[in-house]
Amino acid sequence: MDYLNQISGANNPQSQKQSVGGLFSKKFIFIMGGLVIFAILIMILGSILRGSGSKDKDVMERINTRITNLMTITQNYGKFTKSSTLRSMNASLYSALNGTSASFSPLVTSLYVISSETANPKISADESEKLDSLKTTLDSAKLNGLLDRTYPREITLQISLLLSLESEASERTQSQEIKNVLSESYSNLSNLYTKFSEYSEASDSVRNSTD
Repeated sequence: MDYLNQISGANNPQSQKQSVGGLFSKKFIFIMGGLVIFAILIMILGSILRGSGSKDKDVMERINTRITNLMTITQNYGKFTKSSTLRSMNASLYSALNGTSASFSPLVTSLYVISSETANPKISADESEKLDSLKTTLDSAKLNGLLDRTYPREITLQISLLLSLESEASERTQSQEIKNVLSESYSNLSNLYTKFSEYSEASDSVRNSTD
């Protein structure tokens, strides 16, 4: 009897259709599930890459703005320092910044599409605020006859911040041209950082010894 039921089931087209249909249904679900997971992974990866690209652009934009602002400071305040050594160092700093800007700005503008229309408003506002704060500090020092002591200290800080940004940008960018420009700038600024830092420390030591 069992044998006959087995033969009957094997010869039953409806039973075979349900078996095949169930198999294809499970296979379809499995494939669709895989496609959904793949699509989700692609979306996550795309989001990460877009975020990384945005971060890269922000760093490049901040460096570009920081260099321009620091050049403005060296032009507007360095000339009022009394020390010929300090004025000479200031001229060297301006020259280094100007050289970097001439190479760096066109590269990042092209590769990262940086313009007044695409600029990050938060970065623009933040850098503008930092510049205004630095100007206020230097204006006060100039008014009180303390520019020769305050200027090297503030410039030392500004150079260190720019060096940090350049180091980050060099690690993030895939452009060898930008890496080369940043490497040369980093070397020049490191030497100037040392000079301004030593001058500032010496100036503070002299003042402390006379107090």
